[in-house]
Amino acid sequence: MISKIYNLFVKLSLMVLLVLSLWLVITAALKKDVGNLSDWISASCNIVMAYAAYRAFVFAKDYFSDFIKKDGYELIKKLQLELIPKYRDNLNFSSLNVLDIEVPSYVNGGVGVFQDEEEISYLPQTLPVDLKSLETRFKEGRRLEKEIRETLQSLEIYGWEMVPKKKQELFDTFLIGKVLFNTVHNITIYLSEILEREAPDFSPRFDNDFIQRHDPVKPTSPPRYQDVDVLVEKIIFFQKQLCDPEIDTPYVRTIRCIEKYFQDGRHLKNYFRYTRD
Repeated sequence: MISKIYNLFVKLSLMVLLVLSLWLVITAALKKDVGNLSDWISASCNIVMAYAAYRAFVFAKDYFSDFIKKDGYELIKKLQLELIPKYRDNLNFSSLNVLDIEVPSYVNGGVGVFQDEEEISYLPQTLPVDLKSLETRFKEGRRLEKEIRETLQSLEIYGWEMVPKKKQELFDTFLIGKVLFNTVHNITIYLSEILEREAPDFSPRFDNDFIQRHDPVKPTSPPRYQDVDVLVEKIIFFQKQLCDPEIDTPYVRTIRCIEKYFQDGRHLKNYFRYTRD
């Protein structure tokens, strides 16, 4: 707003200077005061200087506008070609697929889904890897959403904006994705607790404070105090919320939304527009 007022003030000032210079010339001509050469020269110089100043102003304005527009375009490329595709690729939670089978098997001393009964279980090695993968993708999803939102806000400074339809599709993805990532986070809490315990009993990890208070274990008690069977049930419950093929899960809806966002092709003009032309 301030820059617009300043631009208007500069234009008006230059126009006034130009009009006054022309007025001096016309007045001198009407009075036939052709003898005063210095006045003619001064008026002519004023006209030339006013015009030169105006052209310099226009050139500088166009130059800096193009410069700012280019900076905004670089942010657009970062959004569309880097950040948003990273968010989409981060939605790969394949490690969730068989947790409802492998976690109970691990607790009961069994083997993995793709192992024979007589084999040595690989679950003590693979489940921590699955946990790390889920935790990493949870953190990365939150980080990417935050950075994408902040970059979109920065675009306004440069006169760019995301096309409203595309922005709504992207924000719909974030909305459903929040449910997805929260559910993944819940799974990591319970899986982490199970892996912290010692096999084969997986006994709750009571501390002295808990014992001294003589508090009964409740469904709302921290995971470390819960029986391992309760922890397993929690993991299966949340895993089904994301991987049940019979329902339209937040996992499926988030992927569908981000694919809908990208369905208009690769041209940036389909996703962003410049607002200062």
